[in-house]
Formats: sequence, structure tokens, C-alpha cells
Amino acid sequence: MRALVALAVAAHVASADPLDHVRREHPRLVIGPRAELEAKIKRDPIAARWYRELVAQGDALLARPSLASGFPPSGNKGRVVCDRLYLLGALYQLTGDKKWAARASEEMLAVARASWADTGFLELAETAAGMALGYDWTYDGLSDAARATIVRAIHDKAVAPGLDAYAKKPGVESWWRDSSSNWNLVSNGGLVLAALAIAGDDTAHPADARAVLEHALRALAPGKPSSVSYGLGGYGSDGAWAEGPDYWNYATRYFVLMLGALDTAVGSDLGLSRASKGFAITGDFPSYFTGPTGLTFNYADCDEAGDENGAEASPFLFRLGQPRWAAREQAYLAREAARGAITDRPSNLALELVWMQAVPAARDALPLDARFADQDLAFLRESWTDPKTLYFAIKGGRDDGPHHDADLGTFVLDADGARWALDLGKDSYALPGYGKYTGAYYVQSTAGHNTLTLGGANQAAGATATAPITKWHVDPRGTSDGVIDLTRAYAPEAARAARGFALDRAHRLVIVRDELRTAPPAKRPIALRWAMHTRARATIAPDGRVATLDQSEAGTPHRLKVVVLAPAGARLTFGPAPAAKAGEHSRAGINVLALALDVSRGNDLIVAFVPESSPSFAAAPTELAKLVPAFATEPLARWP
Repeated sequence: MRALVALAVAAHVASADPLDHVRREHPRLVIGPRAELEAKIKRDPIAARWYRELVAQGDALLARPSLASGFPPSGNKGRVVCDRLYLLGALYQLTGDKKWAARASEEMLAVARASWADTGFLELAETAAGMALGYDWTYDGLSDAARATIVRAIHDKAVAPGLDAYAKKPGVESWWRDSSSNWNLVSNGGLVLAALAIAGDDTAHPADARAVLEHALRALAPGKPSSVSYGLGGYGSDGAWAEGPDYWNYATRYFVLMLGALDTAVGSDLGLSRASKGFAITGDFPSYFTGPTGLTFNYADCDEAGDENGAEASPFLFRLGQPRWAAREQAYLAREAARGAITDRPSNLALELVWMQAVPAARDALPLDARFADQDLAFLRESWTDPKTLYFAIKGGRDDGPHHDADLGTFVLDADGARWALDLGKDSYALPGYGKYTGAYYVQSTAGHNTLTLGGANQAAGATATAPITKWHVDPRGTSDGVIDLTRAYAPEAARAARGFALDRAHRLVIVRDELRTAPPAKRPIALRWAMHTRARATIAPDGRVATLDQSEAGTPHRLKVVVLAPAGARLTFGPAPAAKAGEHSRAGINVLALALDVSRGNDLIVAFVPESSPSFAAAPTELAKLVPAFATEPLARWP
């Protein structure tokens, strides 16, 4: 009797493990019942609009050759696979029309014959994700032979190489296994989707899918954390991401797909959605890194319009359980629908439709200003609802690591519906040595950012070259300000360097104050260059202290004044950015507003940015100096 009881208890304990209960039926990944999707489309005009666009893109795909005719000549084929299979799978789930499953089968059989890792493990992971959802979402529309071929390909080209990577097998790209970069969550996300898709179906290797899930999601022994736990470290304690907005979007997309697949396949996300303090609040991050122009603060190696998913397309925000995050994404969808032309990728369209939900607007509940201390980022704005509001974002932190530039102290500025100070974004990954982030290319260099260049050199790099925000003061009805300590970025030439920044809401202007003291003795001139990149044109006043920038946004002309309040002898210059070299992205239309100083004897620099809509726009420099907050003309040590 005791033996029978022991066996019963053991069976009960084993059955309590969610991974022992992967659903047998398909679909089991991410997507809900067809009736729920149909009801959503009937009651929600935006969902109905997205559905029509999904059908239109599906029809367009049917009119084009399948991947059996070949893949695009370059790039990550995994993204092509995801776009096609998410689209076809979602349409099959929504309609039950076999034509979508038939085309998906043709696509997947072509992918099964192809290499999945020509450009590296990320391509493998994304291809695995596309194949996993394609197989799962069209399962009952596939022939037995097609299923067997697809399962074998997912195992041999994703699950098996994944196990080799977890084991750090020589010759396998596995550095991501215990990294906090985007590679970790994307790679683990693709592998977990693949494992869940074929669990129980892969009778030739019945233990391998479970092994992937264990390595990715669970600590295998004391002192050996799960692989995903390293990736979650990228969110830190406040939800910001070191590699910039594009890679935040990329990593979070795959992690949330993983969570959604676990929920639907095993009934639980294994507590992963609560395992990271930073991830639990990361949904606020895109609200801050996106300016009122819709462009991002694209620090590190990112583009201001966002990655190929767009600056604001983040369907996973619906899945994170916070109403204001869902409201942000819903507002984006409403704007896209109102424009008439939806520009989302097909894979995005499918996930938006699967996850979208109607929620009340709640975005203005956020504080206007935010400091993300882990990455030393600061964001200031006047309003969440006015598209012409002033917006200023600035970066300290570090300039080493994946996708980092020599950009400490750089900033962007939006006002009156236009971006005035911009970041050049990333260049071509095909450039020799580009991925090493040495500052050798202009877009990665200190001179290529809106910061200070000392002696013509890049800022120092490495783990010690940090630039912390040492002061942070918020007054949502008055002036909010902060100070970044840049000393280590300019060591050993500089004994002290700092950049202060302030948004004065009363006078509707931004102040940037720079202080730099060279290491003694300074027996020769030391050149300091202040720079700001812009698409605007400029007229420089005869005394060189005022630049009036002008540009048009949606056909409406706008102006902004850049005023040097100190030192008295500083003179602004204006001209085109350095021409792109062979292989680099064009910089046509990009200009640089700059000034140069000899800082061998010390010179503090104060610059004000005043939009045309500001009541202070017409003020002369001497009058403006009296309008700015009193502390702005004081040394940074006296700032609040």
C-alpha cells in the first residue's frame, strides 16, 4: 500500500510541472480561438481594418512566386519567413480557407530545404519562429508528409543546433547563451517557439524539444541560471535597454512571443513575466524614447524611424497586461488606420490583430520627465498630448558593448512638430569592422554626435568610461534639469567635464551648459568642438551668437533659434556633414551646427534652444540671458 501511495504522490508531483503538459492539439502557440478573433473583427473597426489589410497582403503574396523560386538575394531570410508564415497562418486561422494553408505548406517545404543560418544564429532563430508558427497555425491544413518534413527541419535546423549552442559545442555560435544583449532573447525566443511547436510531434527525437525548454527557461543546477535569465538582465531595474530602441523592440518582441506561446501551450509562462523587475515596467520605455514627432531617440546603433517594424509598432504591448501600454499601441493603430495606408510588416499585422484589445486612453498618466538610471538616459517634455510640444532626450551611460557609439552626452530635440537635433543612426553592417564599434565610422564617432569632441579625438571607451547622471531635478510645472558627469569620457585630457540640461516650461526653451577643465598643466591650446546635427537650414547672425534654423514639416515652415549665451566670443558655424565614404549611407541633407573653443584656460559654454512658438523667440541674447532660470547661468555645481 505504501508503495502505491508513493507512486501516486510521485505521479502527482511530476504532473504539476507545466512542461509535462504541452497541449497535444494545434494550434497551441499564441493565437486564440477563431470565434474570439471573429468577434473582435466584428466589434472593433480597427480590427476590421487590420483584417482587410491582412487579406489584401495575403492576396498580394499569392500573386507572387513562393520561396521555392528562391529567397531574396541578401539579408536575414528569417524575417522573410516570419512575414510570409505569420501572414498565411493568421489568415488560415481566421478564415479556414485551405488556400492559405496550401501556400504556407509550399513556403515551409522550400524553407525546409534551405540553410537557416547563413548570417548567424539570429537568422536561425527567426527562421525557427516563422516555421514554428506557420506549422502550428496551419497544422490541420497540411498533409502528413508535409508535417513530417517540416517537423524534421525544425528539429535538425533549430532544435539540434540550439542544444549544441546551450552546450557551448566548439564551432557553434553560442556566446549569446549567457549574454544580456538582444541576441539572447531573440535566440531563446525562436528556439522555445520551435520546441513547443514540435513537442510530442517529433517522435524521432522525443526528448530534444523538452531539453531546449529546460536549457532556455530553467536553472539546470545551482549556480547555472537559465539562458533566458541572462537576457532579462538587459532590462536592468528600470526597463531601459542599453542597445537602443530598435534592439529593445527586437528583444522584447521575441520574449513576449515566448511568453504568449508558453501560456497557450502549457497554460503558464512559468513566472517569467514576473522574473525581472525591469521587464515588469519596460512598457513605459517606448513612450519616453519616442518624441512627439513619432521619431525615436535613436541612441546607440538605431534609426530614428525605428527598425523595420517602425518607431511605434510594438504589438506585444497589448500582451503585457498594463492598460496604458495597450492604450499607447491602440493609439498608434488608430493613427495608422486614419492615414489610410498601413505600413506595418505582414508579421506585425498578424500579431497586432491577434493581440489587439480595446482599452481607454491612459497615456497622459505618465510623468512628463523620466530618468532611467541604469542606462543614464533622461527624457523631458512639456506635454503628452500636444504634437508640437518641446521634447529633449539625452544619453550618458557607457559607450562600450554591442551597438554602442562614442556618443556620451548626445541629445535629440523636437519642437513645433519637427526634429531639430537628430542622431544619424546606424550605417551599413556590411562595412569592414563596423560591428566592432570602434568609432572609426562617422556615425559611430564622437564628432558624428550632438556632443563635445575634445582635441579631435573620440571619447574614451571601455567599462570605466562611464557618464552617470549625477543630478536630476523634476518640476512638471516649471523647470526640470539634470547633469551628466562626462569626466571619464574625456580622460586623461580633461580633469573634469560635465553637461547640464534644462527644460524651462515657463519660457518654452531648452538650455545646455557644458563645463570642461583640462588636466594641468595646459601649455598649448586645446580645441573643444560643440556640434549639433540637423536637417534644417540656418542663418547665422553677424556676431555668430545666434543661428536661426528653418525647415518645413508637412508643408508648414518652422523656425528655431540656437543662441550662445556664453562665452561672449564664441561663434557658431554651419555647413554640410562630412560626405559619406564608399559603402556608407548617404548623409545628403544633413548639416552640422558647430562652434569651436580653446579650453586650455577654461571656458563654460551655455546654449539655448528656442522654438518659434515660444514667447521668448524674439528675445535678443542679452534679454534671453535674463529670462532663463537663474541657476542655468550658474556653475553646474550649484544646479538643483
